[in-house]
Amino acid sequence: MVLDGKKGNTWEELLATLLEADDDVAAYVKNDHLGFSIPYVHEGQTHQYIPDFLCRLQEQSDGVNRTLIVEVSGGLKSPGPTEAKADTARHQWCPAVNNHQGWGRWAYVEVKSKHEAMPRLKEAIAALARSTGTAPVTAMGPH
Repeated sequence: MVLDGKKGNTWEELLATLLEADDDVAAYVKNDHLGFSIPYVHEGQTHQYIPDFLCRLQEQSDGVNRTLIVEVSGGLKSPGPTEAKADTARHQWCPAVNNHQGWGRWAYVEVKSKHEAMPRLKEAIAALARSTGTAPVTAMGPH
């Protein structure tokens, strides 16, 4: 897997390890050169947000694909754009895609520290796995 940074990103490496070990995860990919981005606005300017990971959950009996967008946000990132990206993904992009009902169910989780990585991922995966219809996927807001 490609890791960001000169010597790799240990947070992203940790996330990949956790995703590998989770039985509810069918597949995941580092979002590097995939072309997947989410448009957002910050300080009146339009930008493209490229989240860190896309995580596909195991298929359930309803046959709906479930994809979790995972962002690793460390202390080195500027808080203004980081919050704008997260808010857009969580409160606008995912609900719009879920409402369309043509691309499965999507949710977003942001991991801000290594010690919260495992519980945040587990919580987000469980919430997405039990989600149905177009109702918002809960339990993935900022902590």
